[in-house]
Amino acid sequence: MTDMPAKLHFLCFFLTAWSVLGGEEDKTAQQRSTEAPRVLFALKQVHRESEPLLAAINRGKTPPSGYEKIPLRITNEDGQQVDQTPILISQKSIITENHIQRVVPTDQDGVAYVKLNRKGARLLNAATKKMELGRDRIAIVFRDQCLLAPVIQAVLSDAFLIEGLNEKAELDCVIKALTPKETN
Repeated sequence: MTDMPAKLHFLCFFLTAWSVLGGEEDKTAQQRSTEAPRVLFALKQVHRESEPLLAAINRGKTPPSGYEKIPLRITNEDGQQVDQTPILISQKSIITENHIQRVVPTDQDGVAYVKLNRKGARLLNAATKKMELGRDRIAIVFRDQCLLAPVIQAVLSDAFLIEGLNEKAELDCVIKALTPKETN
């Protein structure tokens, strides 16, 4: 795709387990569901002081208002989850799956091109304009788990790439999950 904007490349390693965990939800998940609506996919701002605040939270401090602690997946070179670490992200989404116009594979293996609708482009552009480039981060959240939290290198708007999907099945799963459903 030669006309694809090079706004930002999100390096995401999606795992093959795409279903939401079943059974009893923990207290954090229950709190999240009462505080903010659950979404399939979202970009959310990472708190600038995530690491020191998490240390304080572990010592019994209360998280800052409007932020939540969720797991950030740590993966190996093959994209398999090897660990997780907490990250402090905004409870408010910058964009969600509702702002996606289309998702298509590119001619590169394991890469999906995501095009946003006008509202999504405006929201993402406004949010990233306020961020300090080279310092602030956006969390890529899929089914209540942070897959990656890249540093923002440019002001974003209507399109981005999701890279690092390990196999065609993962790419197809992401595209199917994020492709807008036809409405009559």
